Amino acid sequence: MSSYSDDRRLDEKPVSGLISDALSQFSRLMRNEFALARAELVDKGQIAARGMTMIAIGAVLAIPSITLLLISLATLMMEMGMRPSVSYLLSGLLALVVGGILAWSGMANLKGNKLVPKRTIGQFQQDVATAKEHM
Repeated sequence: MSSYSDDRRLDEKPVSGLISDALSQFSRLMRNEFALARAELVDKGQIAARGMTMIAIGAVLAIPSITLLLISLATLMMEMGMRPSVSYLLSGLLALVVGGILAWSGMANLKGNKLVPKRTIGQFQQDVATAKEHM
């Protein structure tokens, strides 16, 4: 431990004390940045979990409704004179296309770049640049 007090002016401190202070402050800064990154990742994880939960609940509620609508559509096409096999096939293809579009858009929202802690990374890069300037 240094015998010099911290309240001395910078021009009164020896170089070793200044370097020690700088390293101590940089170490504290890095700990704070990692704590911020951890907090931001937890926040992003909670957002992703909430999104996945909503998707699952929506799917559970929508499946019986969609099934009834597709059966109704097939029945309507049969009443209009279409063969049952063709009407069921067209209803199934319609559901497949709509489901594919919804799944694709849902996956786009879960891509890794949307869950990256951008603020923390930007702040960390600024801190490193500042540290390099002063070293």
